[in-house]
Amino acid sequence: MSPSVCRTWCATCASRRAPPEADREQAAYERGRLDGEKALNERLMQQRNELLELQQGVLKSLQQAVPQVMRDCEQALTALASKWRKSSSPACRFPPK
Repeated sequence: MSPSVCRTWCATCASRRAPPEADREQAAYERGRLDGEKALNERLMQQRNELLELQQGVLKSLQQAVPQVMRDCEQALTALASKWRKSSSPACRFPPK
């Protein structure tokens, strides 16, 4: 192919060069890809922050709930022991080992 027939061929090295339209398309593609990456990174950071806030809220709730759960368990255990003691015969059913 002669250089006068096709401008996409380099006359000195016979290697194919991208036409200017392809360069513009490649640049537009690259800009779009970078914009997409930027938007995705921003969304991921937002989601990470939301998840961190949620995690901190859950941990705070658990920290506040544990003392109440302990009190409830103590009361239930005391009530259970008292009920067991009242229902058992004067002689212990389970002799000490």
